[in-house]
Amino acid sequence: MKEILFEGKPYKISFNAMPESLKEKLSKEKLALYLALLEKVQLQPKEVYQQIKNLRDEYPDVPEIINLLTFAHIQNRKILEAEELIEQTFTKYPDYLFARINYADQCVRKKKLEKIPQIFSTFDLKELCPEKEVFHASEFRGFLIMMAYYHLALKDREKALHYYLTAKKVDPHHFSVTYLGKKIFKKSLLQRLLGLVHLRQ
Repeated sequence: MKEILFEGKPYKISFNAMPESLKEKLSKEKLALYLALLEKVQLQPKEVYQQIKNLRDEYPDVPEIINLLTFAHIQNRKILEAEELIEQTFTKYPDYLFARINYADQCVRKKKLEKIPQIFSTFDLKELCPEKEVFHASEFRGFLIMMAYYHLALKDREKALHYYLTAKKVDPHHFSVTYLGKKIFKKSLLQRLLGLVHLRQ
């Protein structure tokens, strides 16, 4: 458990892989399978792809399993399937935080920036999820990274940097944090170089 201060509020961040909500939805055996697939899909996506699809067919109304399938689609480069599932999941579970994050990320990528304030009535996570006392690191990190890309798209680099630095405090070595950092600082370097070229003309 890690506690950090964000936007003036303390957040408890958990790195436990066990989503509390799943304990009520799945048997012990299926819960163990879910956790095993969650780990394996990151390293062996092809080997577990069908198992994840089967688990989703067995539990079509469990958003955590649908989210796992979305990730499995991406890992297996089934991008069209992933994009469709992201939209479907948000339509069906608009209050599920990962559904919001994934759909907002999709809207940013598709340059539909006007939709972000509709997806998030506030950018304050405590207000968005008042029932949550603890956020999983992947939820918190995902929200911060999506918000950084949103503000980059708005040309607000300072705000994007703020979200990036907070994500780095939470999970500094995660590939998505590292990739975001490269995008922010590469863009900054390019802008400085363009400024230098302009000054020399």
